[in-house]
Amino acid sequence: MSERSEGKTTNPLLVVMIMNKIYGTIGHYIRNRPDMITPKSLKDLFKTILEYHYIEKITDGQYNNVFDYGKRWYYCNTDETGRITEKCPDHFMFCCSLPESDYLKSSYNCPKGDLIIFDEFIMTDGYGYSDFIHFSDICKTIIRDRICPVIFMLSNSVDVSSPWFDELCIRDEANTI
Repeated sequence: MSERSEGKTTNPLLVVMIMNKIYGTIGHYIRNRPDMITPKSLKDLFKTILEYHYIEKITDGQYNNVFDYGKRWYYCNTDETGRITEKCPDHFMFCCSLPESDYLKSSYNCPKGDLIIFDEFIMTDGYGYSDFIHFSDICKTIIRDRICPVIFMLSNSVDVSSPWFDELCIRDEANTI
């Protein structure tokens, strides 16, 4: 948690991309509400990564851009007009929102889903009654019984009264920090 513009989202996205390159890891990007993962909402998610040409560096020049389709992010090549000329057949990241937890339980499997990014987990407009339960269900669906996954929980809002600290049993640590 920190003020805005500290790289909280960009850095974990880069980790997802690097882990995908090295190990085939599939990242998972989670937000609180479905409207937060629409193409309109996520159109600038990779803006800094694109600006600094990290995609070309990570993919050894094979790709120069990304696109999302069906809640999945893929590498691609685009020409000078922005038209996609080549697409990677495999996605490197999957997006979902907390209310989708029940739908994902029986139908989604990702044996290499070892990185989870929960972006803006502390929302300024409040904590949803079953947010923690939905988040736990999604994590269980992705992780299953593996012990290697890493979860990034990111927030611009530093609200020490957030119920998330109680749910995660870190209230004392949050108050101390």
